[in-house]
Amino acid sequence: MKESKLDKKDFTLFYIVLFYLFLSFLLTVYGSIKVALIKENYAIGDWLINYLGGFIRRGLLGHLIYIFYKFLGLNPVWQVVFWHLFFYFLFFFYSIKIFDLKKQELWSYLLAIFSPFIFTFQIHYFRGGYRKEIILFSIFSFLVYTSLKQKKNFWISLILYLFPILILIHEIFFIFLPYFLILYNLNHEKNEFDRKLIFPILLSTISFLVSAFYPVNQEKVTILKNYIEKFVLPEGSIFHLGKSVLYELKLTWKCILKCNYFGIYFVSFTMGIFSYIPIYGKFSKIFEKKINRLFFYVSLILTFLLMIIALDWGRFIYIHFVLLFLLSFTQRQDEKINLEIKKFVLKHKILTFLFSCSYQILWFIPHCCGLRPSDYNFMSIWIKKIILSLSKFFPTG
Repeated sequence: MKESKLDKKDFTLFYIVLFYLFLSFLLTVYGSIKVALIKENYAIGDWLINYLGGFIRRGLLGHLIYIFYKFLGLNPVWQVVFWHLFFYFLFFFYSIKIFDLKKQELWSYLLAIFSPFIFTFQIHYFRGGYRKEIILFSIFSFLVYTSLKQKKNFWISLILYLFPILILIHEIFFIFLPYFLILYNLNHEKNEFDRKLIFPILLSTISFLVSAFYPVNQEKVTILKNYIEKFVLPEGSIFHLGKSVLYELKLTWKCILKCNYFGIYFVSFTMGIFSYIPIYGKFSKIFEKKINRLFFYVSLILTFLLMIIALDWGRFIYIHFVLLFLLSFTQRQDEKINLEIKKFVLKHKILTFLFSCSYQILWFIPHCCGLRPSDYNFMSIWIKKIILSLSKFFPTG
């Protein structure tokens, strides 16, 4: 009888999470429309980069948008809103499908689910949200869900072979390819490197190198700039496409020192990793195989290299957090730990509710460039005070 009541509580928690995700998606819709109306030059502009002036990195999806604009007259800005909502919907939908399969384990995921980064990063910080990584999240959540339903999943192999095309949408996807390789290993129960992965890895590497190092002259940038700035505010993502690595290096390190990156992102990372403590055992299982650890280290090394020349440290941390969150569902949670958490939550409902709400609203991960008032939502005055106060304990360099 007692166990039956606990099972009902599992369903109750699932429906609470479902309601939370529904509200989060509604706010995501609102945010996407908002960035469209204010003509935001990153959340919208980055999706509009295309091949109008010739081949250029991250231009594939933007060129599809351009084709629909040219031949069907569809406004590019509202096309971007469509893609925002399409990919966010898939991410939320398949996350819910995963939660449905793992109802009993959701107690261990309370902080992660109600964190300000897994499902609400774009709500807390709209300038850093609504970027192309949502494409990765939607695909990865689908693959995790299907991997839970079927071993040796065909879809994972297919996506690995299609990954070079995804890299043409955004070259940063290459850095997170190792997560897909880890998922492949887990689903196919591989303990060592599978030679079948050589070809898709090679193709993806070529796609990345071509995208990242293909020459970009000022004429291409000017053509794109003239097109994109018809629809969004000046500068934005297009500003960085024509710049040299040396320029980006100087700009990044100037911002790192001026905006106290080490302090702010240490605080953000520590606050975020806190929510993964209850599921630490799952990661021990995932990374007990050397090949999985190797893939993960490769992704981290590539991320650190990117951080030397790119400003968006918060986005990079956020992407890792989301992919790790999804990947963790491939493993079973320790029943004893989950039951202890469940009992604690049911015994201290008000305390859990207050702590979860505080964890959701009293901090967030700034995507880059410090804490700028123009980027904040209605909770930001408190968020700013807390993060800045904590970050002062670290030297600015």
